[in-house]
Amino acid sequence: MRIVGEYFYYQHSPPRSVILTTEHSPQKFASRFELISGKKLFICNRIKSGTSDTWCIGVDYEKLLYSPFFKEWLCKKLKFNATASVGAIVHQNDLFSEKMAKQVYSHLSEKITTLEQPINQQNITERQASISEAGLIIVAAELDPSARQMFALNRELRNLHQGWPRLYLLGAVFSETRSGQEKLISNLSQPPKNLPRYKFESCILSQVGSTHRLHVWKREETLLNQLKNGTGARAIKKRLADLQSTDKGLRENAFWDSDDQKGNPLRLRQGFAFASDKLNVGNINAADVYFAMAEILQNARESETISKAKSLTAQELQQVVIDPETFSRFDDGIIQAAILRAAHDSELDYRDSRDLSESMSRILLEILSGIGRAAGEAATEFLVALAIGRMRLMPAVHANFLNEAKRQRNALPPHCRALLRYLQEQQKKQ
Repeated sequence: MRIVGEYFYYQHSPPRSVILTTEHSPQKFASRFELISGKKLFICNRIKSGTSDTWCIGVDYEKLLYSPFFKEWLCKKLKFNATASVGAIVHQNDLFSEKMAKQVYSHLSEKITTLEQPINQQNITERQASISEAGLIIVAAELDPSARQMFALNRELRNLHQGWPRLYLLGAVFSETRSGQEKLISNLSQPPKNLPRYKFESCILSQVGSTHRLHVWKREETLLNQLKNGTGARAIKKRLADLQSTDKGLRENAFWDSDDQKGNPLRLRQGFAFASDKLNVGNINAADVYFAMAEILQNARESETISKAKSLTAQELQQVVIDPETFSRFDDGIIQAAILRAAHDSELDYRDSRDLSESMSRILLEILSGIGRAAGEAATEFLVALAIGRMRLMPAVHANFLNEAKRQRNALPPHCRALLRYLQEQQKKQ
């Protein structure tokens, strides 16, 4: 707001830019990432909901439940939290929760000889005698964002199980925000009045922002369907096949293949800033890095230990963007691609700043000129981000960028030429 005499004029504040650094990493992230990455645990799943699809980060529970670190975690939690009064194990109504419950039973049945086989959530009322006067372990491999099944189970137990200890064991919980996750855990662990809180343990507990509502892969698929019969059709159709393999999800193919001469999946190089030097990057794939950057970006938005000047949370209606220099600092193509897909649209919208738009344009041109080398390995990811409206530049700067990029056109792979031509056609319509 600008004051001139007795008049008040609205004055738009330019966006505040934030360069991502290791300060934005969650507490103990490095050791946690070293423990869970490189095991093909993470997957970008396509979830069909009515007429629309959404993609979200998830876990391959078959691999999680039989991984050594999960078994070690489970033994530790049962050792310190499960009491001799445990009378029943109840599991959520899905295959992996049942498998996890059987692991719990196998571990405890040697010590608690009276322990019965795990009870499916659907059979609680039939087996109420087993759970009315005993400690209870509730098992779920995963929670959906609203924890609908788990709250339904709690309602069933309200009158059947009161006054006894209760332990929740979960394989993985992904939430949008830390506050939302804390509220969820608080609601689940809230006992009847004047009783100790129930215990809640999860092997993987993470906040990854609203990645499931960004529809990045869906927007990409819509774009590629428009381009699949033109220049670069071979690469575009191959990418579409990856996106449409709904039964497999996306792991190392979560991003476009490298635009270096080899054309292999993007890989993380040794020396990942957010991990320890001991991290072996050989088996780490795109889904691992996407999970990492989604969690780091969400921590940058809501952590109370990060100063306001470095936070990605908007203050006083001022837009906050990821500083373009972030893409120079983290020059591994796989990290760049993960940021482009995990950031909010507004965090990549530079239209209200000429300086930031020109800085991003310069970096884009450097990446395009680096195609065929490591410097340009994520070029396609940047062009896709521009084409689906994830990344936006000031109109005049965007036009200049396209004019400069056109000069490099003949050196680009066919699918990059197709994306560039699409951007030029969209520019003419504006």
